[in-house]
Amino acid sequence: MNKPPSPFQEAHQVARLSRRSIVVAGILMATVACVVAPLGLSGIQQRYAISMDPQWQSCLPWSTFFVRYGKPRSIHAGELVLFRDKKLDPTGFGNLPAIKYVAGGPGTVMEIRKDGVWIDGKFWGRMWLLPWMRMIHVGSLPYGRYVVPPGKVLLMGTTPGSFDGRYWGFASVHRIYGEAWPF
Repeated sequence: MNKPPSPFQEAHQVARLSRRSIVVAGILMATVACVVAPLGLSGIQQRYAISMDPQWQSCLPWSTFFVRYGKPRSIHAGELVLFRDKKLDPTGFGNLPAIKYVAGGPGTVMEIRKDGVWIDGKFWGRMWLLPWMRMIHVGSLPYGRYVVPPGKVLLMGTTPGSFDGRYWGFASVHRIYGEAWPF
């Protein structure tokens, strides 16, 4: 006497496809993937990238970053941002991209003293590069107390040889065109 098939066995038998159907479905999916993938990758490549810092003496402790292009919704101290600024570019043309920490936004106090740079009363670092700076288009900030104005940010590196806001001042938020995360 034969047992009637269980509901699971019935469903499994109904879902069984012929080899021809499987081959046709596979070809169809591969065709769709070949057409859609380049379009999707193009969109991803326009928004995201892997960036490397080729400098021997970097301003940050990392050399590889995941980058998202586009203006950040908001900019906060402690974040890494991608920007371009004429003051950073030794050629003076302003087309070199750079990644720096946002050390402070509007209202942040930066004090440059003989013993180093202080941001909101906390020691950030020394002025190691000052004796070697000879970029006429930049100059360097004299000793003093500076307050970040509206629409500007203080961008800094963390290594002693970092060429950053302690030398060239504040950057416009309009120069920021992406966010970065270290690998």
